[in-house]
Amino acid sequence: MKTKLLTATVFALCSMFAFSSCDSEDDVDLVLTDGRLYFEAEMNGKMLLLPEGKDGYVSKAFVQTEATTAGCAEIQQVQLARNNEVRKSIQIAFIEQRTSCKTNCDKSKAMLHTGNYSFGRLKTYADVPMADGVVIRYTDIDGKVWSTDYGTADQNNSSFMVTDVNVNTADKKSLMLVTAEFNCTLYDEAGSQIQITNGKVVSRSIVCE
Repeated sequence: MKTKLLTATVFALCSMFAFSSCDSEDDVDLVLTDGRLYFEAEMNGKMLLLPEGKDGYVSKAFVQTEATTAGCAEIQQVQLARNNEVRKSIQIAFIEQRTSCKTNCDKSKAMLHTGNYSFGRLKTYADVPMADGVVIRYTDIDGKVWSTDYGTADQNNSSFMVTDVNVNTADKKSLMLVTAEFNCTLYDEAGSQIQITNGKVVSRSIVCE
């Protein structure tokens, strides 16, 4: 639904979401994320919205494999970022360890299902190995990386739920589309925190090598 807004309200929305341009005389779409691929969340109480198609943001999906003590890990990742720019971007990794590094599309697609996920670990230390689950990483405007698996990685009061999974019939950039909702704590390497509340992502997901 589109609604005429007062000039002051329009300028407030432009400032909040950092859009490249706004015209106070135009209609403003109040449902900015309706039918789009996007990430949104309150980060330490401040709203962050990263929608595909605004300011160069693109929803991406990619896969990598990594050798582990258990054999191998498949890491399916989704990302909302500007092209060729990692600052002010979000990345979510789905991790599953297996005995073989050989990927299989059916197994890859099975990594994505509705329901709750535990928080995993990509960051490894001498006594802390990689762990299956999800990892959420945010790179801020200064290029600092914040992650659910940095610092203490304490996620006792956190949650991550995939609420919808669909086949991507719109393009060939991924096999699936995923919708997830979450609340979690991000840490930097020094242990400082960002609290994410009311997080939601709708993104391309799952690719096969």
